[in-house]
Amino acid sequence: RETEAKAILGGGKDSATQYLSSTSREQIRAKFLPIVKKSTDQVGLVQK
Repeated sequence: RETEAKAILGGGKDSATQYLSSTSREQIRAKFLPIVKKSTDQVGLVQK
């Protein structure tokens, strides 16, 4: 973890975003998708 932290701190402007993307993208997506879907379904956003 120390190596990862140093890479984030020493990396580019989006190094933290890239780290989260590579390690947690699917877990975050799985948590947020049902919430977003429920909200968009309620307001009919997806309907054309």
